[in-house]
Amino acid sequence: MESPLRKASMTTARARLTVLNRIAICLHRPLAAACLLLGAASQAAPALAADPAATAPAQRTEAAPAPEPHALVFLRPDDAPFMPAPGTPACLQMTGLHGDPGKQAASFLIKMAGGCVVPYHWHTPTEEIVIVKGEAQMQMKGEPALTMPIGAYSGLPTRHNHRFRCSMKGECIVFVVADGAFDIHYVDEQGASLEPEQALKAAADAGYPVW
Repeated sequence: MESPLRKASMTTARARLTVLNRIAICLHRPLAAACLLLGAASQAAPALAADPAATAPAQRTEAAPAPEPHALVFLRPDDAPFMPAPGTPACLQMTGLHGDPGKQAASFLIKMAGGCVVPYHWHTPTEEIVIVKGEAQMQMKGEPALTMPIGAYSGLPTRHNHRFRCSMKGECIVFVVADGAFDIHYVDEQGASLEPEQALKAAADAGYPVW
């Protein structure tokens, strides 16, 4: 009587012989149905394994990065797009650089014709100025007037009464930084409030007096 181990060994040998016979048939009969099935079975698994889309996890689609803002450059300040500023003399124009001066902290340029005068006034925000072009004069309430050449700087605290004008030598351009929404409140020489029209008319009628 055959032992179970010998019987299992003979079964495995018969199975291997059957596979070899089928391969031999494929070699002699390449178009036989058995050959087609064997070829399909031998190629299907590698094809699936080689397809990364079939096994790779779904990739998250990331939003494209926002474009970087462009740098603002004026090689000649005169080329900036100046426009009239409401509530100021007609001889003064303004252009924003960073931020909206009417709503928030901002920096901007002011251009004034020679002889242009902004009478006594104050601003709610602090104000820093640098003379970029020309020569200007500034006078604080109760103090002597100061002549400000190109490069001169001044930092004014909030609600500080002062007046400002561009000299008769030519136009001025002034760089201004305000730490809040920029406004202007006119006053007379005693500090009493004036409406813009009243203050600007009085300054125009006075011309360019000695300060």
